[in-house]
Amino acid sequence: MGSPNDPMAVLDAELRVRGVKGLMVADTSVMPLLNQGHTQMPAYAIGEKAADMIKGVSLKVNLKELNLGSEIPANGQNIINNNGTLLVR
Repeated sequence: MGSPNDPMAVLDAELRVRGVKGLMVADTSVMPLLNQGHTQMPAYAIGEKAADMIKGVSLKVNLKELNLGSEIPANGQNIINNNGTLLVR
């Protein structure tokens, strides 16, 4: 996976194989740099993101529900709503 102007990148940012209509790749081979740990959790995340892209779903954040007004934490904290759903990362 790489930038649109990288001739060596096989995939675009939406996991589609360049030059092949209708083919997507959703496994750990899409990671440009491998982590130093087990690849099970990154594989789950890639699969979930691919499923969301296929369904056309994007993450919507309701800041009023979080009582943050218009502020999003700048310190990289995760925000979790009442039912345990991750809203901002």
